[in-house]
Amino acid sequence: MMSSIIPFFSIIMPVYNSEKYVGKAINSILKQSFRDFELIIVDDGSSDSSKEICGELALTDHRIILKETKYRDGVANVRNEGLKWVRGEYVTFVDSDDFIDNDIFELAYIKIKSYRPDVLKYACIEEYYNEFEHISGTKDIHLTEQYLEDQKAIRQKIIELEKLPLFGYVWNAFYCTKVLKEYGVQFDTELSVSEDFNFNLLFFNNVKKLYCLDKCAYHYAKRMNNSLSTKKNEDYYKIHFLKIKSLLEYYEKWNLLDNCTEQRIFWLY
Repeated sequence: MMSSIIPFFSIIMPVYNSEKYVGKAINSILKQSFRDFELIIVDDGSSDSSKEICGELALTDHRIILKETKYRDGVANVRNEGLKWVRGEYVTFVDSDDFIDNDIFELAYIKIKSYRPDVLKYACIEEYYNEFEHISGTKDIHLTEQYLEDQKAIRQKIIELEKLPLFGYVWNAFYCTKVLKEYGVQFDTELSVSEDFNFNLLFFNNVKKLYCLDKCAYHYAKRMNNSLSTKKNEDYYKIHFLKIKSLLEYYEKWNLLDNCTEQRIFWLY
């Protein structure tokens, strides 16, 4: 049962067959020092015990809202389903096989209350797991702490963010719900790759205020069994071609596509 009190943050977590990790992911949210949030978990027809684990944790905390999809339609559809239930002022995402530091909501809240950005982006830690599920290495991906309220400067910032890379992810951002709803920004369910990248371009098309927080608080798991970077992937070139094509189209639409910008886009990948 939903509370009548409107939360500040809404967190959407898509779940599919992640029984090994989902408990840790959920608990990293429930243990946040800032507690004014709702967690919307959307199960996409898991065949393992993921749904049961989520259900058990939901019994312990009223802030958890459980939803499910009727068919396995992929993460874009699942996130769109989660967006239907969002009530918070800002929305973010956490994947069910990752986790976050327990102070990121508090830090984000402080900056959001001070600057009221359309979106806040923060930094992450890439964690590389071997076939035995042991961490074999980590890499901190830092951001330059910065507040921008000039739309041209924000659009130019996209290339810098993507180079890190921190632009194309949705889990390292807090989006203003009002902006999302005003412009009807959703995930494109027709895309089989780069759904998150496409979502961010759609959203950033309307961003007038951006805050970059240099806090490596999202733990992004890159595993031997599922990471694009650790196995041959037939979509590798397709993904990068679509990103280049999309960036060129948006920068041309924004009248920002000079020779220098074009070269920077091509050299990204």
